[in-house]
Amino acid sequence: MSDANAGRDDGGELVYWWSPRGNDRVFDLASWPLEAREIVRSMLAESEVPHNWEGETLVVDAADREDVQAVLDDVVAASRPRLETDEDRVAYELADWPDYEVETLVGALERDGILHEWTDNGELLVYEADEARVDAIFEEYGLLGPQENKVRLDGEALNSLLTAAYEAVDRLSKRATDPDAVVEAAAAAEDIAEVAVPLGFDEGAWNRLVTQLGELREVLVESEDEVEDEEVSARARDIRDRLRTWL
Repeated sequence: MSDANAGRDDGGELVYWWSPRGNDRVFDLASWPLEAREIVRSMLAESEVPHNWEGETLVVDAADREDVQAVLDDVVAASRPRLETDEDRVAYELADWPDYEVETLVGALERDGILHEWTDNGELLVYEADEARVDAIFEEYGLLGPQENKVRLDGEALNSLLTAAYEAVDRLSKRATDPDAVVEAAAAAEDIAEVAVPLGFDEGAWNRLVTQLGELREVLVESEDEVEDEEVSARARDIRDRLRTWL
């Protein structure tokens, strides 16, 4: 960003620009809150990136501009509004998605004013109330995720796979401890995760199914914490209702 101003945008998020001055790059952070500038000071001191402060203006060598921008970006990210923990949220597993698709998605979320967060594992979190809007973004931009090594299924093979998943989650929705249903649901989650978005299917809805099944499998198989039966049944019901529209 090249200009000599910084502050908050209309949405309240910290923004910054830089301007050249000979071999230096100048970041005027006078409009940033004091606490934000203090965080920048602390992070730069720890990073040992050479820099100078001229009052509320940060000056660095041109060669160090990107390193400083990385620090400022971290502060900007930390300043963004956070999702309320007591509100229902949904997660999208996007850790392995192509960077250009993630960038497209983030741009669309910000354009539409959809509050979101990222976990350390690369999951996108949004409010459950915004799920339909996020799914619509996946469809609008044709965001498919990594497809290169996925199996393409249609017809009877696809129907059999979806039916098996439906039957497993239907039983789990009624009895969360059904051992056969647990095994079959976990297997279905693994199998469907390897399938490319089928022809004619809504991409966002399919990706959401893959995510939901993956989350259910993690709860059933990988979670080290004790999970309430009602949580398992609720997750299974949601997946069953999604699958029902395709069978």
